[in-house]
Amino acid sequence: MLFIALGGFAAFQLWTLSQLTAGLTQATAALDQAGDGVSLLQRIPVVGPQVEHLASSIHGTAASMRADVARAERAIQIIAPVGGAAVALIGIAPLGMTYLPGRIRRFRTLHRVGKLMRQEEDPVLVQQLAWAALLGLGLQDLKGITRTPWHDVAEGRYHRLAAAQLRRLGIDVPPCWPKVDQSGE
Repeated sequence: MLFIALGGFAAFQLWTLSQLTAGLTQATAALDQAGDGVSLLQRIPVVGPQVEHLASSIHGTAASMRADVARAERAIQIIAPVGGAAVALIGIAPLGMTYLPGRIRRFRTLHRVGKLMRQEEDPVLVQQLAWAALLGLGLQDLKGITRTPWHDVAEGRYHRLAAAQLRRLGIDVPPCWPKVDQSGE
């Protein structure tokens, strides 16, 4: 979220550069007025035709500046969102490249486990789930499932712990499993 906010801030800051073009537009208008003023000097008999080239040059410079300002404004309007997106992606891409593959692997694994659970009961999978519960659940949670979790596993009583692990993973306990007392007895 931080990188998205930074990207938005960068885009906004770049967009505010377009305010510079307003000042440049005013400068071109002033140049045009200066060219008009110099053109008026042509009416003076002594100066007359000599200033025509200067007035034309000032108007040409103003026109060139107007075109440059328009190009700069369009460039800023393109650069602002692209720059903001780049800043956001610089931070998000590495996270996505490390986080997403793990999430995809986890989703696939859970999908496979869920699929296996819908088939006939596999004693090795039930045992593995019980061990995963022992290693993944906290002591209080384990005590809520059975009073002697390690002893249950050592004695081959896996279903209660395996069912707890399935619930922790968000997978329904298969109906074909034996019904176990969840009171911790």
